[in-house]
Amino acid sequence: MAAGIITEPQLAELDDTLATMSDPGISPEARECADRGFHTALARITGNDVLVSMVENLWDMRYNSPLCAYFFQRAREHGIEPPADQHRIIIAALRDRDPERARVAMCEHLAKVTESLLIATEENARERQRLKLVERGSDFARRARPLR
Repeated sequence: MAAGIITEPQLAELDDTLATMSDPGISPEARECADRGFHTALARITGNDVLVSMVENLWDMRYNSPLCAYFFQRAREHGIEPPADQHRIIIAALRDRDPERARVAMCEHLAKVTESLLIATEENARERQRLKLVERGSDFARRARPLR
């Protein structure tokens, strides 16, 4: 939606946000803040107030949901950070005023975010299962000790 109407100042804003996200010296929290800034700026560029509200609400839910915050933390622990390279592809499509390429780039980006969360979720499930097995093993070992 933004590709046909984006202005040079709006592209510069996205470029600045991407530069912040790409800075290896910033904290994970600052990187996520820049990621949110990228997505909300992009929504604002469309001029669609409903889309802006949806994007902002999704980010608010991300921060206000303990479960969601937990899984994003787990994703970071596995080295999954906001992907600046994917944002770069989106910006390139916008700069070329190519709506189809921008749509595909955004869909691929959102699919990769979803995949990252699934990886974190699976890791969490495996860790819980491992802890259950350790607990069962300890319980079994305790029961198997000879009585004195």
